[in-house]
Amino acid sequence: IVGFFRAHLALELQQNQEAAAILEDLSGMFPDSSYILAQKALAQYNLRNFDEAQDFFEVLTSKDPHRLHNMDTYSNILYVKECKAELSHLAHTAVRSNKYRPETCCIVGNYYSLKAQHERAVVY
Repeated sequence: IVGFFRAHLALELQQNQEAAAILEDLSGMFPDSSYILAQKALAQYNLRNFDEAQDFFEVLTSKDPHRLHNMDTYSNILYVKECKAELSHLAHTAVRSNKYRPETCCIVGNYYSLKAQHERAVVY
């Protein structure tokens, strides 16, 4: 339990290298944990390792396709990398899961912004 606290604290304090190391140790003890996988993705995102973060998020979405928690960060990665097809798929999945969640609004906003429909993006 202390490891989870230390990893969360390190992420909050932007000590992402330390958080990644702690999370790597925890993933050995809890190999199927989607929480740890999401936290590893966030650590890589904060380190600006977008390719690695995207890989973690892709595994996460394959394990839990209806997960919306932290998917706004994944949509930011797809937006920065200009991955239109992947962002479109994520937006459609998010709207089908729960169109009223804040994460869904962020995802759809990123999608419309990437399509240069900025007026519609602002609505979300």
